Amino acid sequence: MAAATDAYTDPSDLAGFLKPVFGDLQWLLPEEALLQKTFPFSAANSVGKQFEEPLQVRTSWGVSFLGSEGEVQALTESSPSKTVAAEVKPFLTVLNDKISYTQFDRGNEGGKKAFMSTGAYVGKNLAMQLRRILEMSMVNGQQGIMEIETYSSAGTTSVVVTAASLRTGILALLEGAKLDILDAAGTTVIANGTAGGSQGVEVLSVDIDTRTIVFKAAPTLDGGGAVTPVAPQVLYLHGANLGTSVFKEMVGLRKQIGATTGTVFNINKATYQAVRGNVVGSIGPISAGALLKAGAKAINRGMQGRMVVLLSPLSWGELNSRNIAQQVFDSSYKPSKAEEGTDAILVRGNGVVMECLSYSYMADGEFMMLPKEGVKRIGSAYENSGPDGDTDISFMIPGSNLRFVDPVPGYNAVKVECRSDQAIYLQKPAWAVLGTGVTHT
Repeated sequence: MAAATDAYTDPSDLAGFLKPVFGDLQWLLPEEALLQKTFPFSAANSVGKQFEEPLQVRTSWGVSFLGSEGEVQALTESSPSKTVAAEVKPFLTVLNDKISYTQFDRGNEGGKKAFMSTGAYVGKNLAMQLRRILEMSMVNGQQGIMEIETYSSAGTTSVVVTAASLRTGILALLEGAKLDILDAAGTTVIANGTAGGSQGVEVLSVDIDTRTIVFKAAPTLDGGGAVTPVAPQVLYLHGANLGTSVFKEMVGLRKQIGATTGTVFNINKATYQAVRGNVVGSIGPISAGALLKAGAKAINRGMQGRMVVLLSPLSWGELNSRNIAQQVFDSSYKPSKAEEGTDAILVRGNGVVMECLSYSYMADGEFMMLPKEGVKRIGSAYENSGPDGDTDISFMIPGSNLRFVDPVPGYNAVKVECRSDQAIYLQKPAWAVLGTGVTHT
């Protein structure tokens, strides 16, 4: 038996002998671009100044009922049909990053020196992040991303967002983001900076379980004194809404469906009901019956074919659970193996097929129904990506065939930029539905 004073070789003594084992680079942040996948971009929808399309907002009347004898009578005065032009303008969004010369030089290629080349990493990261930002705008553009329930200035300043407006996929991304706070109408800026000026209220951390956003510093208005956010004020990505109806981001689908007043795509929603969507409130628990009932609003106004139904993961899970509870076992049932659940939920009724998708950017208290063939994405900044088709994100310097990688004047760094100039356009709002008041057990 060895004495207690005997020497042993400690692992630290051979630290130089042991080699690390490297895994692949893990992209830990969620990647979600469901709208961009479901409604793909095509260079055929590229624009100059804007995209224009005529919409019939009123049909012809002036019918005359002349009876069975056919005698000569005066015809009823005609009431002509009417069309208006929808004008859809893309919105420019630019994302950039700065990287030191050293990082570019030492990571100029993947393999022994780096997991992947610095240029490839930066390009992929920027493209992924810009797609997330675009996705947020496509859903919520010009209406904000979430609503405030409570505010706390004790210790670290923070807000809790409402359960109904919680968009888990967006909340998970907000660490390091800069936000603005506006009133419920979205017309007055409540907070858009900290003591340093109007640079947005920076997010320090988030907690998905408690729906909490912790700020790095107390929010202020234009770098002035601290403010106290209250319900139901709304959170926007910094610079998306400057107040007094000055928007710098595209019109989201939620606004295109839900707005009943105001001008959208150069058409006054208050004047023509044909360009208004359908809003169904007090949905309650999500179910196939609730979806069919809400979808009837669009079907009554002419909707045919296939609808895409965007549900929050919580709503989708509850809908799936109800389907399992009602499942009838057929001849394929095997007592030796239990299998439950599904990858896709199709709800059929009234001649319409509803394709229900789980979408982490959808609020837990809402859902959206969209005509599968009635949504376009238009834009001007795009690249031809070869066999995979066209991409609506560009890394090219405008007017050049060169990539946007430029030295930062006065610093040993380069700046990489990517951009998108686009809008999402719901061609037939009457065929779409926004469901609100969804509750969960």
